[in-house]
Amino acid sequence: MRLMRRLAFAAVLVVSTVSFADAAELVMVDLFSCGYCAKFRREVAPSYDRTAAGKLAPLRRINPLKGWPSDLAEITPARYTPVFILVDHGREVGRFAGYSTPDGFWAQLKPLLARL
Repeated sequence: MRLMRRLAFAAVLVVSTVSFADAAELVMVDLFSCGYCAKFRREVAPSYDRTAAGKLAPLRRINPLKGWPSDLAEITPARYTPVFILVDHGREVGRFAGYSTPDGFWAQLKPLLARL
């Protein structure tokens, strides 16, 4: 578990040197009634913004029942939750669906961050 976090942190540090990374964000399609979303909100979300990944791509939660935000019109809306979409300069870099553990989340996020 710690090894995965350290690897993810190291990858993010390398990626964070990219000058245009400030425009990136991690969009989470999140429903209050979704048990996996709630688990993510308990286990990862409280500290995400303090991580290197959180500084590189801040977390933005979207409730799909409230409509898809107009500034993400070029991004295909997710049909289920949770879905994590890495967006940079209004374009989708990549996405993954589901949440089970913090280690699993970081392992899926790492290759997306490397694409920045």
